[in-house]
Amino acid sequence: MLPVGASKSPLNIGFPAVAIAALWLAVFNHLRLEWTVNPLYTYGWSIPALAGYLFWERWTSRPAPSPSGGSGILAVVAGVFVLGYPPLRLIGEANPDWIMLSWLFVILGVVVTLGLVHHVGGRPWLLHFGFPVLFIFTSVPWPVPVENFLLQNLMLVNATLTAETLTLCNIPALAIGNVILIGNESVGVDEACSGIRSLQTAFMMSLFLGEFYRMGNWRRAILVFASFALAFVFNLFRTLILTYVGGRDGSEGLDAWHDPLGIAVLACCITGLWLLALFMNRNAKKDDAKSGRQPVPRGRAPKLAFALVLLAAGIAAEIGTLVWFNLRERELPPAVKWTADWPSNAKDLKTQEFTERTWTILKYNEGKSATWTSPAGNRWTAYYLRWEPGRVAQNLASAHTPDVCLPASGLELVSDEGVRTIDVPGLPMPFHAYIFASPSRQSWVFHCLLDDRPDSNAAPRAAEPLSRASRIRNALEGRRNLGQRILGISITGPASLEEAEQELRRTLSQMITIQT
Repeated sequence: MLPVGASKSPLNIGFPAVAIAALWLAVFNHLRLEWTVNPLYTYGWSIPALAGYLFWERWTSRPAPSPSGGSGILAVVAGVFVLGYPPLRLIGEANPDWIMLSWLFVILGVVVTLGLVHHVGGRPWLLHFGFPVLFIFTSVPWPVPVENFLLQNLMLVNATLTAETLTLCNIPALAIGNVILIGNESVGVDEACSGIRSLQTAFMMSLFLGEFYRMGNWRRAILVFASFALAFVFNLFRTLILTYVGGRDGSEGLDAWHDPLGIAVLACCITGLWLLALFMNRNAKKDDAKSGRQPVPRGRAPKLAFALVLLAAGIAAEIGTLVWFNLRERELPPAVKWTADWPSNAKDLKTQEFTERTWTILKYNEGKSATWTSPAGNRWTAYYLRWEPGRVAQNLASAHTPDVCLPASGLELVSDEGVRTIDVPGLPMPFHAYIFASPSRQSWVFHCLLDDRPDSNAAPRAAEPLSRASRIRNALEGRRNLGQRILGISITGPASLEEAEQELRRTLSQMITIQT
């Protein structure tokens, strides 16, 4: 028997389920960029399936519903969605890489889902299904200040303990910041070795295993604490091995062991957590036995109007966002695609890889760099980065310019020489010129940022930091990333900026290829 007021219509059950599924699809679509480009959150791809499984597990042992106080909660939740989702969708289109927006998307999804659960089953269902819904927060990137704080401190502690341990084992080592000196080699403790990658995955698994075995609060807390301890200890052993191998075999041995040991550490962390969960659960039973459980009465059926409001508001937000950006972009020229190729016959040509941290921060699709010596005897350092449309906020690349990044590597900005355009056949390239100096040398730096579809009628875009105001302004002005490319070049050796610029002009026509 259904309670009074509940409807037998499948539409009254199916439409709300479709609306909630569509909402979470939009949320996961926003999160997928970070899951794709940030190795710390690759596990995020598994969270929808894990959360769905935990919800289904709870569904098979759900308690009897209690009165939820009518449809007032649905009206409030629908209002929150109608007021919250359209602006989030609009701003998210221009800022797919904004972590704060990821949190707001997930908060909105959790509020709507738990509001529907509360309407159907009251407080018992809210408490019963709360964890599987809240578990989705584990897929959201940690706030940048928290992540950086943990990263820097874990790297420092890891390096210090590794150096002290090796020294006690009669292998002299010295930690300077997050760099360990051993013999004639220096081994840097990067973000992978710091343990934060294993830490975040292990933290997620500790929460999953605690729910999977329906542990009590104390057992769950112990499992969470163990995830931190195991991640740190295993990564300390990893750093010890890598430092020893690096000191013995140099960078080649270090490269050969780096990734396999990282995979081994992650596997050991998860295995250790699982064994600990089995040990703690050996005499415990799940809170809700599923065997022989009788079906419980249905709760209040969600109203069809609630689902229709969610679907209508969601569809309107999608159409409105599409129209908003397309109206501005319809007058833009077709995309100009180009690439930079390093001179293959150049003297001392050496290609280099960007660090994992650089890729995580900039979220580019393609990146390469190289150094070589020009025929004039000058030393060149060049890098090329490409972003596909919709990859990041439009002003992410403009926020990372040489005057921001190079001082961190020990170079001093001598002067900003402004912008000069160098005409490559079919592609005028505006290069921002700088002069940098170190105690031993002076470098002439040229930096070019080009939108694939530049707005020729707009004023030149000044470099600005990735602030909340700038991100929101991009959305309000209908500016999203339609593809960008950067070419940066540093030339050491010329006697003047003019001489460096002349060499740049001669070389660019051989480096740039226009793609058709």
